Amino acid sequence: MNVRFPRCSAASTVSEACEGVVDDLWEYGGLPSVYLLVDGRLRCQAARGYFQVVDGFPPGMGVIGRVVASGESVVIPDVASAPHFIAAIPGLNAEACVPVTVRGRVIGAVNVESRTTLPEDICGVLEVAAATLATSIEAAGGLPPVHLSQRLARIVVSLTSLTEVERIGARAVEGAIELSGMSSAALCGPGDDGIWSVHRASGPLAETLVRWTDDDLRVIASWVDAGTASHFPGGGEIPSGYEFLLRADVGSIAVQPLVVGGLVTGLLTTADIRPVPHDFTVGAALELLAAQTAASLATATAIAELSLRALQDPLTNLYNAA
Repeated sequence: MNVRFPRCSAASTVSEACEGVVDDLWEYGGLPSVYLLVDGRLRCQAARGYFQVVDGFPPGMGVIGRVVASGESVVIPDVASAPHFIAAIPGLNAEACVPVTVRGRVIGAVNVESRTTLPEDICGVLEVAAATLATSIEAAGGLPPVHLSQRLARIVVSLTSLTEVERIGARAVEGAIELSGMSSAALCGPGDDGIWSVHRASGPLAETLVRWTDDDLRVIASWVDAGTASHFPGGGEIPSGYEFLLRADVGSIAVQPLVVGGLVTGLLTTADIRPVPHDFTVGAALELLAAQTAASLATATAIAELSLRALQDPLTNLYNAA
C-alpha cells in the first residue's frame, strides 16, 4: 500500500480509487479532482472543495484536456496567464495537472487548483498520486465499458446534426460497427432504376460487401421485408440460395431494415468473418440506429430536393437567375 495515498491504494473499484485519491490529496491542501476519459469525453469522477464542477469536455480543451491530449504534466502558478484555463469556480489562482496512464495509454488526469499558491513539490506529489490511481484502476480491471445505450445515444445525436446523405451514411456504418461488435458494415438500397446496390461499406469485408449483386441484396432484403430484423449467427450450414455468403467469406450477418412511411427503403447490414451469437440488446440498439438513419436520410434527401427546386425552374429545368 502507498502510505502517501492509502485510500486510493486500498480501493477495489475504479470509483473507490478516484474518491480515495482526492480524499488523500485533500489533506495536502488545494482543490483536487480526477477526470477520466469516458466515451471520448473527460468526466469528473471525484472532486473536493468545489461548489460546482466542469464536466464533459473533450481532450485538448482547457488545462486538463490539454494534459490528457499531450500526456505531459503542467503547473500554472498564475492561471490568469493561461488563456486555455477554464475556471470551475471564481477566485482560482494556480493549477497543477498530471496525466493518468494505464498500459501506455493516457486515460485521464489528476488535477489540483488553489485560490492562493501551490507547494513547490506539487507536480511530484500529483505524479505519485496519478501512478497510484493508475495501479488501482488496472488492478480493478481497467475502466468499465461505456454502456450500450450511452454509445447509441451519442451516435444518434451525431446523426441528427447531419444534413448530407454521404456523411449520414458514413456515420451510420461507423456506428453500426461500434454497436454490433462486428468488423464490417454496409448501407444499401435500390437506386432510381430499382437496382439494389451497396452505397457505403466499411471494415475488412467492405470490398466483398460492395460486390454483392442486385440478386444477392434482394435475397437479404426479403429477410426483413416485414420490417423485422434478421441475424445469422454463423456456425451452421448455409442453406440453398444463400451461397453468396460463402463467396463473401461471411461468418455471421445481421440485417436491419431502413423503414420510412412503412416502406423498406434500404438495409443497414453488419457482418464478420467469425460467428457472432445473437444478442437482443445489441439488436435493439441497431434497430434504433437504423430507424434514425432512415429518418436522417429521408430528411437529407428532402432538403436536397427543396434546394434544387429553389435553384431550378420545375417546368423548364433551367436554373433560375441569381
